[in-house]
Amino acid sequence: MRWCAAAVCSLLAAATALRPVADVLQRLEYDRGVDANRFTFYFREAQLPVKVGAAWGDANDRVNGTERMLAKAIPQHRIAFVSYGQRLVWHRGRRVDRVYGSGLTPHCKLYDVVAEYDAWTKKRSDGAAATLEAVRCECGADAFSVLRQNSRRGAGRD
Repeated sequence: MRWCAAAVCSLLAAATALRPVADVLQRLEYDRGVDANRFTFYFREAQLPVKVGAAWGDANDRVNGTERMLAKAIPQHRIAFVSYGQRLVWHRGRRVDRVYGSGLTPHCKLYDVVAEYDAWTKKRSDGAAATLEAVRCECGADAFSVLRQNSRRGAGRD
């Protein structure tokens, strides 16, 4: 049996089909088991490459029309990704969907993300602390102090 490249590509695309952001927004709006206020969606401003974050319940002060909630007023093609706290739950470019389990993340669903969020955050912060300690040991305490001070200054946290 011979496979052509187009057939293989279409099979891969079908296997990793991503649910649209409209489904994600609808789930946040109507699923009473999830606190929608913990979600942030990021979108591209018109004519700007920068992605802007907005909380679920933010008022619409950017898009003309009658819709009062910004999440529902933004054109869906401009929404790039959605996060729960600091965890990415839907991303168009990376084909991540932890809301319904479509795309490249078929075994992760929204209730799993919510239930495991505290453990995920702890694991993430422990990993960051281990990395910082490894850098401190590698470059010495004085050089690390200077590096950290410059990093904070560059990030505007100083």
